[in-house]
Amino acid sequence: MNNQINQDGCNLVLAVIKSAVEDLEVKERKERAKKWLESESTGPRTFNWYCNLIDLDPCWARRKIGMAS
Repeated sequence: MNNQINQDGCNLVLAVIKSAVEDLEVKERKERAKKWLESESTGPRTFNWYCNLIDLDPCWARRKIGMAS
C-alpha cells in the first residue's frame, strides 16, 4: 500500500473502484463507468490516479474486470 494512504483510505479507494465496476451492469450508468475505467488520464479522481494511491496496476485491474486495454 502506498505510504500516502492509510487502511481506511485504501478501503475508500476500493469502494470507488467497486462502484464503477458495479455500474457496468446498470444500463443508465454503463457508458460513463466504462469511459472512466478505460481512461488513460492520470489526473485527480481518475481510475489511474486511484490505482496509484493504493499501488494497484491499472492494466492488471482492467484485465481482472474484463476490460483489457
